[in-house]
Amino acid sequence: MTKIKLIIIVLLSSYLSFSQDNITISGYLKNPEDKEVVLYAKVYVVEAQKGLYTNEYGYFSIELPKSETYTIQFSSMEYSMTTITVKGTESLNTDFFVKGNTELTEVVIMAKKSQG
Repeated sequence: MTKIKLIIIVLLSSYLSFSQDNITISGYLKNPEDKEVVLYAKVYVVEAQKGLYTNEYGYFSIELPKSETYTIQFSSMEYSMTTITVKGTESLNTDFFVKGNTELTEVVIMAKKSQG
């Protein structure tokens, strides 16, 4: 019985010490003008080389090992790529904002007539 208790204590302590080495960065990605959430935008953490997408509510959450800082890139079809730097020493749950709209002002389609 003592061996089982010892094994449980060792497993729990290693689990708790491992979980303290990670942080979670999470939040909603929003448009700064009208505060609307940005759905299905790409979220990429440069240093960790990990990426994910915001969900149908504009929310994302990613678990990372502790680090000095992380560079996070947000991108979508509707907005310019936005890059921010956050502290990687503690978990963060906040709203993130993308840069202004990227609208196509003109599309030119060119074709050559084949000679045959």
